[in-house]
Amino acid sequence: MRRFLFRLTIGIALIFIASSHLPLRANTPPTQFLPLAMKKWPPTAGLWGAEIGRNGMTPEVLAYAEQAHIRRVRYNNLRWDHIEATRGTYDETFLASLDEDLRSLASVPGMQTTVVIFGTPLWAQAYPYAYCGPIRDDALDDFARFVRDMVNRYKGAPYHINSWEIWNEPDGPTNVDPSSQSVEWGCFGDYTKTEPYFGAERYVKVLKTAYSAIKSADPDAEVVLGGLLLGCNPVEQLPPNDPWCPEAGTFFEGILAYGGGAFFDTLAYHAYTTWDGTNTDWDLNQPVWQSFGGSTLGKLAFLQETMAAYNVRGKRIIMNEGSLLCDETQTNCLTPEREQAQAVYAVRLYTRAWAHGIDAVYWYTLNGAGWRYGGLLPSNTPTQAYLAIQQMSQQLYEGAFVADLSVAPVEAYRFRTAEGSFVDIVWRTEDGAPVEWPLPANTVQVLDMLGTPLTPSGDRIEVSFTPLYIIHQ
Repeated sequence: MRRFLFRLTIGIALIFIASSHLPLRANTPPTQFLPLAMKKWPPTAGLWGAEIGRNGMTPEVLAYAEQAHIRRVRYNNLRWDHIEATRGTYDETFLASLDEDLRSLASVPGMQTTVVIFGTPLWAQAYPYAYCGPIRDDALDDFARFVRDMVNRYKGAPYHINSWEIWNEPDGPTNVDPSSQSVEWGCFGDYTKTEPYFGAERYVKVLKTAYSAIKSADPDAEVVLGGLLLGCNPVEQLPPNDPWCPEAGTFFEGILAYGGGAFFDTLAYHAYTTWDGTNTDWDLNQPVWQSFGGSTLGKLAFLQETMAAYNVRGKRIIMNEGSLLCDETQTNCLTPEREQAQAVYAVRLYTRAWAHGIDAVYWYTLNGAGWRYGGLLPSNTPTQAYLAIQQMSQQLYEGAFVADLSVAPVEAYRFRTAEGSFVDIVWRTEDGAPVEWPLPANTVQVLDMLGTPLTPSGDRIEVSFTPLYIIHQ
């Protein structure tokens, strides 16, 4: 895998807002951050995760999750504004629906569910009608009480929830549209662009409040930083003409600058890219983060360098929303070509994440057609991407990463299975003529990304854009 060389000049550094403290880049590999030793974390659920959308906790969907070893689910439905629309009164009907969903998830053996807490009631909003945004200071005690109540309700049987994410995409700009009650992404960002670090201090107050409340109710619970959108690359001010860039890109630095690093156990971020009708490495070539190494690994490097600058260490890192979306300009998204592209992307995404120390990857979404056709189970019918994830997880569940064997133009990663054999996952990074790749001496089988056996030619195999598995002793 390519090493990422980050080059900054004084001129580039000047694009930061005056309060920014991000260091200049050096020609060194990004720092790796090891997880803290916690009583219950990290869990043993494996790499494969997904978000299951609302009303998606059906027996069929949960069976598909189990068959693909998807043992990590992000449940994004614990809305404070829906549960406590009237101060001091909980909507028990809404809570009953949460009870049912979380009981269903707990019925899957080994399932680790992370519940996202978000949504600000009108009576607690710092900005009227910002349902996804900041909480008034005088309502933080109410929020703490609510969080404790939810942790106490769901930490024991039959739910066993001990992982809580505080908001979703908090680095998005505040939305004060009166019609925004249904907006469910985060929006703590300072849309006036007058506050330091795009208003991150407002989120840190909420994060600290939630952290203290969660740990007081369940000291062993995991607190997850709200999955960061990272829609802005502040170093290069991308995307162009974005009204919130570069300010929005300093939000995570602001979390750390205001002491927020002490109030989460796990760092979460989102990494999407799009299919535009061509075969290319969609992730590495994602325009906003291409110079850093793409959407998944580029954002990872950016976050790691920011933590290193503030000496924040010991955090688990997860990518808890991602998929290959259909480009909005495309009209041919329901085609075999697009479906195969999604499968190719899925194998690359999970493989690279595992090889670079990301603790878990959550596909968005497992159920349904998903946002912009990113879902794995439209009409409960498995896509090729689902089948590719299933094949990978069946090969490597409870396995371990061994080594990066890449030699351009081929990427190759070696893993050890739970039984002690080896699996090399290999592909050509960009589309082009197949490249001959040497087979290990003790090769016993070669499979395509969906598990179909391939016949090598002697001691070599042709490697193309589509990943394959080389199984050997």
